[in-house]
Amino acid sequence: MLDRRGHSGISFLSMGLVAGGLMAAVVAVPDVAFAMQFKYGNADISFDTTISAGAAMRTSGRKCMYISVANPQGCANDGLTDNYDDGNLNYDKWDVFSAPVSGLSELEVKLEDLGFFLRGSYFFDAIQSDKESTRRTDLTDAAVSRVGRRARLLDAYVYGDVDMGIPVHFRLGNQVINWGESIFYGGGIAETNAFDVTKLRGAGAEIKEAFLPAPMALARFAPVSNLDVSAYYQFRWNETELDPVGTFFSLEDAVGPGAVGLFYGPAFGGFGDPAASGVDAPTQFLLGTGIPLVADQRPSHSGQWGISALYFSEMLQTELGLYYMRYHQKVPVVGAFAACDPIFGCYPTAYFRNYVSDQDLFGASASFVWQDISFGVDVAYQPDYAIPLADPFTAAATTAFLVDPVGFTGTAVEQGFIRENRTQTILNALYSAGPAAPVFGTVIRTFGMDDITFIGEMAWTHFDSKPAGTFGHSDAVGYILDITGSYQGVFGTPWVLYPGLSFRHDVNGTALDYAMTDSHIDARRQVTLRLNADYQSTWALGVSYTRNSGGGYMNFSRDRDFATLTVSYAF
Repeated sequence: MLDRRGHSGISFLSMGLVAGGLMAAVVAVPDVAFAMQFKYGNADISFDTTISAGAAMRTSGRKCMYISVANPQGCANDGLTDNYDDGNLNYDKWDVFSAPVSGLSELEVKLEDLGFFLRGSYFFDAIQSDKESTRRTDLTDAAVSRVGRRARLLDAYVYGDVDMGIPVHFRLGNQVINWGESIFYGGGIAETNAFDVTKLRGAGAEIKEAFLPAPMALARFAPVSNLDVSAYYQFRWNETELDPVGTFFSLEDAVGPGAVGLFYGPAFGGFGDPAASGVDAPTQFLLGTGIPLVADQRPSHSGQWGISALYFSEMLQTELGLYYMRYHQKVPVVGAFAACDPIFGCYPTAYFRNYVSDQDLFGASASFVWQDISFGVDVAYQPDYAIPLADPFTAAATTAFLVDPVGFTGTAVEQGFIRENRTQTILNALYSAGPAAPVFGTVIRTFGMDDITFIGEMAWTHFDSKPAGTFGHSDAVGYILDITGSYQGVFGTPWVLYPGLSFRHDVNGTALDYAMTDSHIDARRQVTLRLNADYQSTWALGVSYTRNSGGGYMNFSRDRDFATLTVSYAF
């Protein structure tokens, strides 16, 4: 099938060619690469690098319910789906949508009680670096700069121990602070750092690349036995990096990098997406069938800090934690400007990404081991939490949501959120078993495995009420289950195989803040099958398949199943 430019695009056959070429490129790396671990005077210096390559392919066709009727394949006629379907329309079934070659390098220098740590990443994606690699809408410069090619410094901090009457450990510089007990779910205590969502989804990415360090000062000390107190101050705010518009995982066209505006479809008397209608964005803004995206409303760089206290109870054999944080939201809500007049009332004239400032978080955690099972509990309470409005554009025409409207003869602002108290509770458990285990030993021996690891986590998101103008439920519950086995010394070689399965199920309720946290969409399910192989902690290979289902119309990932292939070499 020819795409909009008259060529066949990248499909199933070329995934093998791309992956083969990338693997050949990585195989060649050891001939020219080297690792460093040495002493210079009293300093211990280490330099480590991981080079990886991968490819990701779409494995499911589109569902018309997620495509606007303005397109031949669409049947959604709500007038707004035009603003949600670019990422879906840009890739056909069996298209390879990503083929990155990436590197992650770490440098550490230790000198007695002081140290210095640097981490940087760099990548080039053979597919997404080409704006015209898509089937319908070109990727923008903003999108290519995020997912096509990039090099950046991540962690960069000094650390050490000083004596201030009691020993104090400190870190100063770009760093990640990950408090709490959550393993899979966001929205809990770990709200300090922003993250790059593209790195959570891209082929061949390491999870530690997803977290975006921020400039902070951290101090940790033990005033009494079994008690650790930590405090930090963040010097600069940074936002979570969303999926760029038009990329495979992008679920909207109006907010992510590359967005220019929102466009009304035929159901609202508009033309719809400029790519489908042929009516460009400036013309639609002039005619009033589109609303332009204007400058972000961003918080200040000051005012973000936190403190924690961890106490190990010898009597309970449990670590207990208390936390307080003041932070600015890293994910935006959508606000709007409105014009008001005595004839037409109020109507939206522009919209903006609004990052809400000064959010308080009170947290508590516990971790313990019982019957060889490790348990974790993570509870976060956020008073006056900013819940995004379901439809900020309709709200902009409703005076109840406007801030300081000048009667009906001026302009006003609709901030895009309403406040309510939020509590998130996370419970998790981790269990590893070998062939001699009383319960799972028979299963392990039957399948010839050496061991198996189970990780389960449940999250419950609760709001004290459901305010008018929001979408979802005041309570939502879901869980994630991950199972990984291992086969040591496969075929008498040093290779270790790790087959695995992950299953996510949003059991009941759609969280009021699902658009910000991606926490729960009622009845949504996702399953990932994977097989990883490791050779003496240097070579690693991996293949995976992810299938999405459930969630009804709200699950825009439902028709975006995909498979990945990765290879990496660490030195």
